[in-house]
Amino acid sequence: MRTHTNRRSVLKALGAGGVGATTTGLLRQGQTYRIGSAVSNSGDLAVYGQRHKRGMNLALEQVNEVGIGDGGTLKVSVEDTASSPQTGVSAAQKLVNQEGVPLLIAAVSSGVTMAIARSVTIPNDVVQVSPHSTSPKITNLQDDGYVLRAAPSDAFQGAAMAQLALDQGIQRAAVIMVNNDYGRGFADVLETRFAEGGGTITNKVPYNSGKSSYRPQLNQAMQSDPEAILFVAYPESFTTMARQAFEMGIKDQVQYIGAESTLAEPIKENVPAKALNGMIGTTPSAPTRNEGWQSFVSAFREKYGQEPTVWAAYSYDATMLSALAVQKSSEFTGPALKESIYPVSRPEGKTVSTFETAKSELQAGNEIDYAGVSGSIDLNEKGDVPGTYKWWKFTNGSYQMQDFIDVKQDQGTTNGTGAETTTQGQ
Repeated sequence: MRTHTNRRSVLKALGAGGVGATTTGLLRQGQTYRIGSAVSNSGDLAVYGQRHKRGMNLALEQVNEVGIGDGGTLKVSVEDTASSPQTGVSAAQKLVNQEGVPLLIAAVSSGVTMAIARSVTIPNDVVQVSPHSTSPKITNLQDDGYVLRAAPSDAFQGAAMAQLALDQGIQRAAVIMVNNDYGRGFADVLETRFAEGGGTITNKVPYNSGKSSYRPQLNQAMQSDPEAILFVAYPESFTTMARQAFEMGIKDQVQYIGAESTLAEPIKENVPAKALNGMIGTTPSAPTRNEGWQSFVSAFREKYGQEPTVWAAYSYDATMLSALAVQKSSEFTGPALKESIYPVSRPEGKTVSTFETAKSELQAGNEIDYAGVSGSIDLNEKGDVPGTYKWWKFTNGSYQMQDFIDVKQDQGTTNGTGAETTTQGQ
């Protein structure tokens, strides 16, 4: 059994603003409640860190316009993981051990998320909400409910990519994947679901980020004579791969199919269009016809002057879930926040889409179901959410969104560790 008597006692006594907890709960007038955020502000996934920052800050602005409890404020201390597990753990340790945050929004990379969970948040009973990590391996963490996420597992995107490849008539495909929990977990699901549809993964080729050349991996993938290469690769690495594959003449020999991580503006800006034209891929997608998404888009445009991505929406929802957990909780501690964060997104509660409405319902003693702007945020017992996916095509120098992919999510899907996971679809 884990014991953290000293840290818990200090946090409980201090509450959020140095005032002891009372029978009326933590929500005392004018207090500041500080949580943490550790994401990729630099490194291979920096583009996702920027998306996170915009979504999180918009949510914070809306929460603090209403206020936590009686005029309280939610603030976030931010640290950079540099897209690295080692740096990520150091960042999380600073936030948890020095600043004493009881809830951490972290991280982008699944490998970083899992490293932080195992080394920092789980041992210290700190709630960890990942805005972007999608590895199926996160599902089976022994986390006692402390780790959850706003983005859907790649147990379902792997199925979507397999379906997309099969729909193109492809029967033989090689996979090039980043050599971490995200890449390996995604590739395992992809292989299983592709085989279920009659296809064969001819080769799975791992790569390490930060290399100047990926020609050996490209050659290895082509040795198995595939009809397509499925890329589960980060933006910075894929930029190098796409350039080199074009120079090697690979582009004209196989169909490129990419995961959501190959759908990024820096790739388009740094790779010749003719090296990408005809590439297709999958990406999680928000329910764009929903009123909540449309309101989010309007607010995002007004604040930033640009269109949001679904990744900004995931970060917005992760922040809203965190704020609602603080609003509902009786104490500003990890164990108390864990008990309050799951019930704010239960389908049996009253559907709410704004913090103001949610706060009003909670203060009235009602159960709520926060309807996320990115889609359903109905957390299951593993801290996973369902998801929807679209496919895209790179045409005439730009990414063009296509239709939704019909992927069954209400059946057991291998999660990359040999276990089964079930998530309710939408």
